[in-house]
Amino acid sequence: MTSGLVRAAGALTVATALAGCGAGTAASSTSVAASSPPRLQPQLVMAGPDSGLLVWRSGSVSVLLATTDGFRTVTNATPPAVPTDGGLLLARSGSHHVLVGVLPTGALSVSPVLLGDGTPTGWSGGQLPGVLTDRPEAVAFQGKALWALLGSGSSTELVTAMAAEGPWQVAASASSLDPSQRLRLTGVRWTDATQGWLSGTAPAGQTVLFRQGAGGWRPVPLAAPQGTAAALQEAASAPCGTGGDLVDLVTTRPSSGGPGTAVVERTVDGGTSWRTGAPVALPAGDPVWACSAGRVWLAVPDGSAARLLASTNGGQAWRDEGTAPGPVTDLAITGADTGYAVTGEGTAARLWSVSASGQSFAPVTLPEWVAQLGVGGES
Repeated sequence: MTSGLVRAAGALTVATALAGCGAGTAASSTSVAASSPPRLQPQLVMAGPDSGLLVWRSGSVSVLLATTDGFRTVTNATPPAVPTDGGLLLARSGSHHVLVGVLPTGALSVSPVLLGDGTPTGWSGGQLPGVLTDRPEAVAFQGKALWALLGSGSSTELVTAMAAEGPWQVAASASSLDPSQRLRLTGVRWTDATQGWLSGTAPAGQTVLFRQGAGGWRPVPLAAPQGTAAALQEAASAPCGTGGDLVDLVTTRPSSGGPGTAVVERTVDGGTSWRTGAPVALPAGDPVWACSAGRVWLAVPDGSAARLLASTNGGQAWRDEGTAPGPVTDLAITGADTGYAVTGEGTAARLWSVSASGQSFAPVTLPEWVAQLGVGGES
């Protein structure tokens, strides 16, 4: 999981004006070059207590590292012959299927996309019909189907294919979901083979959720009158739930006297109703969170560090476990009270092994060759 929450100040006021959208339109290539700066934030995706993948910055490029022993050793799993100076976005399905989207920089007008098994030689590649949206949750699996978000602003669209080589088809677009042309799509995730969730941000900053059904993508209202749903990387991805209808969200609620609070909201009926957990005060900034079944970790910014809170009942009650050794940018739960955390970003990022639900942070030292990959070194 990755990234903090997008703060908002309004309710889901645009939901009633949004309609569903079916799939099937062939995607056409765009010619808009990427202009955003390179992505610096790491991304951590664990498949088990000791097995996982890590997107890491090495010099001027992003690299993909794989481990099977809890980062005691790592291998370079970066797809070869692909420019990664713009950054990488990662999705994983089970233990052996990895989807990597490449964020272009400079004159590149489309994003490469690769499907593999997390080894240096196990990749098959293609290209998306446009520029990948710069969000950690912009790539996803649905069984064997691949999904990606393209573009930015109100021109964002959701495309899908059965192979990295394509053909890619348009499944939804911001303009078709919102006739006012002011919605932007921000994330896609599937909780099982049939249940998909799509997030979008409305003009005032509030997040709108859509659920995929027989009639296409339909808006799902949240119960909270004020709040912003977390990016769908966290909100609707396993192991937060055991099926398509169970989804956990973290929402932030603004306050006229300060930054506000964060709460976990859970649905067990596909978004028809939501249960709101106990509020957590936000002194400043937005939280980063991770979940596994009913366990939730919430890293709350606290000056130059973060306080880590833990819940074993889906956010209904919280324990303050202490202070993290820096500003947390990513979290992953891998056991009953263990996991990993990343503090900082870019070349200043640090990886930590977390135990006792956040009471203990032990530094994970990556091999020296990792830092050399971006300056011409080899593993």
